[in-house]
Amino acid sequence: LYMIILGLCLMSYGWLFLNWQTQSTAATTTTLCVFKNISGIPCPSCGTTRSVMSIYEGNIKQAIMYNPLGIIAAFILIFTPLWLAYDFILEKSTLQSIYHKMELLLKNKFIAFPLILLVLSNWIWNIMKGL
Repeated sequence: LYMIILGLCLMSYGWLFLNWQTQSTAATTTTLCVFKNISGIPCPSCGTTRSVMSIYEGNIKQAIMYNPLGIIAAFILIFTPLWLAYDFILEKSTLQSIYHKMELLLKNKFIAFPLILLVLSNWIWNIMKGL
């Protein structure tokens, strides 16, 4: 689990770095979103990269306009590596413990259903604003 999470964090930081490097030269109409490329409709997470980049540049309002999920992604990208280091240095498994608790919590329909509605609402918003 820890190696997968570390790998995902590193890939995410690499993706952000690549986007910062090509931000001024790349066309803004290109996307790697398979769903959008096939259907022409943005997925619920379309705009998250731009949102995270806006957060790191200090523009929270623009980040929310791109995609509110970017706030969650930025939070995860900031704190997860620190948490991984904490567990590694102190030889603990607090991240794994919380992961399993969250997994059980999300199986509760009273938690899962509102979260699904939030994601669907975000998706509709992405479609309406023409992302």
